[in-house]
Amino acid sequence: MQNKIVLTLLFTVVCISATLNSRAGFANFGNRANSHNRQETVADTVAPTTESPTNPPKYISNPASTAAKLINGFNATDYVFDLFGSLSTENGSGGNLGRFNVESVPALQTHRIALTLIRLLPCGINTAHVHPRASQAIFNINGTNVRVGFAAENGANYIQNDVRSGFSTFIPQGAVHFEQNLDCEIAFLIAANNHEDPGTLSIGTSFFQDLPGDLVAPTLGIDEALVADIAAAGPASNAPLAGAAACRARCGLSK
Repeated sequence: MQNKIVLTLLFTVVCISATLNSRAGFANFGNRANSHNRQETVADTVAPTTESPTNPPKYISNPASTAAKLINGFNATDYVFDLFGSLSTENGSGGNLGRFNVESVPALQTHRIALTLIRLLPCGINTAHVHPRASQAIFNINGTNVRVGFAAENGANYIQNDVRSGFSTFIPQGAVHFEQNLDCEIAFLIAANNHEDPGTLSIGTSFFQDLPGDLVAPTLGIDEALVADIAAAGPASNAPLAGAAACRARCGLSK
C-alpha cells in the first residue's frame, strides 16, 4: 500500500514538472518570437549607421530623384505666371476666367495646387459646373455680394451663401456649384484647388451638347427636337454668362 502511495506521488510530481516545463517552453518560444518580430521591426524602421556603396539601404533616395528631375527640367521663370493677364483666355458675356494650373504652368506637375481668377461682371454668373478631381476654396476679393451654392449628392442638403468681400467659402470635390455676382460692380474671386489638374465639367453644355438627345429628352420629359434646339443655342465656351434678368434690370443693364 505504501509503495502505491509513493509511486502515485512520484507520478504526480513528474506530471506537474512536465507541465511547468512545457508552459515555460511555450513562454520562451513566444518571447523569442516577439523578440524576433521586434528586431525585424526595428531593422525595418531604424536607419543603419553605415551605408554600403554597392548595396545602399532601400529607403535612401536617389540623388537624382523623380522630383529633382522634374524641378531641374524647368527654368526659374517657369514658376511665375501672369494670372491677371490670363483673364483674356476665357471670355463670356458675364465675365472672364484665368487659370493657374498644370496646363498653363507645367511646373505644377505633382504639386496638387491650382488657382482660378474669376472676374464676374455685374450680375455675371459662373454657371453650374463640377471639378471632378479637386475640392475648392473660394475667396471673395472685392465683391459686395457674391452668391455661391453647391449640391454635393443625392440626399444632401443644397448649400447656398451670399459671401461678402473678404470672406471665404469652399466647395466639396465633385459637387455641382456656381458663383454669381449679385452686385452692380465687377467682382473678383480667387478659387484654389487641391489638385494641379482639377478638371471642369460644365453642367449645361455637357448635359445638352455632349449626352445623347434620346437620353436627355426622357430625363427631362421633353421632346428630342427641343433638346437639339437647346444644345444649338447653348454657349460656345464655359466662361461666365450674363446673369438673371431681374438683376440686370436692377443694375440698369441691357437685356
